[in-house]
Amino acid sequence: MRHPFRERKERHVKDLEGKLNSVTSQNNSLLVEIDRLQRENEKVSTQYEILRATTTPVQPTFNGHAPPPESPVAGPMHFSPVSAHHIVSNPHGEHTGNTVPPISHRIDVSRSTGERLYGTGATWDFIQNHELFRRGMVDISLVSQRLQPHALCDGSGPAFPESAIISAIEDSIGGAGDELI
Repeated sequence: MRHPFRERKERHVKDLEGKLNSVTSQNNSLLVEIDRLQRENEKVSTQYEILRATTTPVQPTFNGHAPPPESPVAGPMHFSPVSAHHIVSNPHGEHTGNTVPPISHRIDVSRSTGERLYGTGATWDFIQNHELFRRGMVDISLVSQRLQPHALCDGSGPAFPESAIISAIEDSIGGAGDELI
């Protein structure tokens, strides 16, 4: 009599162990998917903020007429984008015959420190091309938080010193990927 009860109990325990393993496996898969979606969400949010910061607003019209001309005192409010490659290969700004730089992200040089200043698009490219980012070790939200106090206005939108970008990337490593552990 006791022997069939024991067999049923052992089968039931094995069934429960199998279900537990299955649920644990599904849970781990879902946690990996949540992590991937959070990273994708951070990437899209950052791209949105960069686009929002670098997009020129539509010029309003005044009673159906064009807006008044720009003030001659302030000068034109536009920039000529240059690439990091262009600055590295031509640090003193000599004319190379190339009138159009290879990429359209602005990189300037600070007049006071001589350090490179990256516009938002160039900053995003710099972050994405950094080895730590490619290895998945960078927490974009921490990089963003650490860069905010270093934002400079150079007349063409926000710009970030190269040293601040590198520091923000390196400082964000400790915070990357800890959410699900």
